[in-house]
Amino acid sequence: MLAALLLLAFPAPSPAPVAPRKCGEITVKSRDYLVKADQVRCKTAKKWARRYLGQGFRPSGYTCRNGDSQTQLRFRCWKRDKTYFAIKR
Repeated sequence: MLAALLLLAFPAPSPAPVAPRKCGEITVKSRDYLVKADQVRCKTAKKWARRYLGQGFRPSGYTCRNGDSQTQLRFRCWKRDKTYFAIKR
């Protein structure tokens, strides 16, 4: 009984955050970008990033924001814990 109460009072620690994977570079409209992804396959992230940068395509259910002109971040799209983004090179 006491052990059950202690388990409820002190939940298990959450896993440590992991840095996004570097998926590689893409070129869109003669500009180079580095694509990074977290919880999204690199092949998919690069395809979606190319379409977002070229045509403004946003995958269903994802929220996308363009980066500030004073940063290297071009855009970021996310859906819960899934995210991908492109950085100007």
